[in-house]
Amino acid sequence: MRRPVLSMGLCLLTALVSQACLKATLQQGPRETDAPAPRARENPPPVVKDAMAAGAARAALPAYVVDCDRNLIDLATPLRAIADSLSALQLPYNADNLADCSGIYHRTVQALKARCPNIATPEAGRARSVEAIARWYAERRELIVIHDPLAQAELIKPGAVMFYGRERRVHRKLEPTHALAAVDHLGIVVSVERDAEGRLLSYQLFHGRVPGKPAAITNSHRRRPSRPTFPPFGNGEQHWIGLARLVNASWY
Repeated sequence: MRRPVLSMGLCLLTALVSQACLKATLQQGPRETDAPAPRARENPPPVVKDAMAAGAARAALPAYVVDCDRNLIDLATPLRAIADSLSALQLPYNADNLADCSGIYHRTVQALKARCPNIATPEAGRARSVEAIARWYAERRELIVIHDPLAQAELIKPGAVMFYGRERRVHRKLEPTHALAAVDHLGIVVSVERDAEGRLLSYQLFHGRVPGKPAAITNSHRRRPSRPTFPPFGNGEQHWIGLARLVNASWY
């Protein structure tokens, strides 16, 4: 009658071993081959407004802005200070000294870069001519061809780069592919004048002008020019044919 006692002993021993193995397994935790616990989902990045809403917000701004070390600043204030400083130098028009119209543009953006080092602008060594500067903006889809100056006047605000055609040459139905070859002069808007209803009346332009005259801020760029041969919002007898934001704050 010893066989039942032996069987009961074996069963008890098996149970104790199983319990010890289960305890050891629990203490060891999950094996390396086990899949890690799922991570909590991160919050998605903020959604940028759609293009139409962003365009409407851009049009409502009194001046173009620049992303200066992640702070958006109105371009009107620094551009006016830079233009006043460079105007005080009485720089005579000279292509060899960055004192022609494209050279004054580069002097202006270099001064702006001293305040906001991370902005993207054309390099003077690679975009020395008016056409090359216009091409730089066109390659980044920033150049806007002007077909109707009065209808597109709301694009003009501090921080706009204005491109003009040759004197007395009218460009009707100007195609983007032909606009680069048509540009002959440029300048940067530093301030604007509006009527009581907010309609643009005129703007002030900082630019290298013509041989014999120093770089300066001029204010003869009007909705209703003073002479019959001057086009609306042009530069003397040069028609306004293109515009770009001086720098691009990409989100707005």
